[in-house]
Amino acid sequence: MSSSSTPRGGGTDQIDNSPGTDHATIATDTNGLTRDEIFEVLSNQRRRYAFHYLRQHEGDTVDVGKLAEQIASWELAKPPEQLTAAERKRVKTALHQFHLPKMDDLRFVKYDSDRGAVRLAEEVSDVEIYLDIVPRLDIPWGQYYLGLSGLNLLLLTGSLIDAPLISDVSFLLWAVFFLVVYGISAIFHTYWNRTQTRFGVDEQPPEVGRV
Repeated sequence: MSSSSTPRGGGTDQIDNSPGTDHATIATDTNGLTRDEIFEVLSNQRRRYAFHYLRQHEGDTVDVGKLAEQIASWELAKPPEQLTAAERKRVKTALHQFHLPKMDDLRFVKYDSDRGAVRLAEEVSDVEIYLDIVPRLDIPWGQYYLGLSGLNLLLLTGSLIDAPLISDVSFLLWAVFFLVVYGISAIFHTYWNRTQTRFGVDEQPPEVGRV
């Protein structure tokens, strides 16, 4: 399968900075890929959608027209059968001229521009990549754990210095309480990463429908 020789530059949608959403990629086993390469591919929403779709069809060669149709459906939040020819063509052109060649260069896909076909590359077949979605009214996990640690320190210090009300609960009980809270938080965080934000798991990409 030969890679596309179309230009690598150009395009106006190279970086996606959707308001209210933080994006972070985590690879448990990069399999030869660098983190910079992973971030470069997933810095753009359209490439994230393409990667999600190809992950769902891992091992199969996908028609670029079908891929473009599904991406346009996710982007415009309407069923594929309601898309116009212009909407499909706009996404397909962007994939053909820029996104798929870039993903091919970065070893995420094998793209045959002559046949209009693409498949997921072996380099990413065993790599677990996550997307941390932070809705507008939520806080990132890092800030959550930082706040929890601050509260832990405050209450334990208050217990040690016999602060009113806080000292009514023993230091040991406070310690056990926070151990339980941290444990529950860690379990939920792990579940969230593995079932809600992993590419190719759900029918839709992780960020679709998040506000």
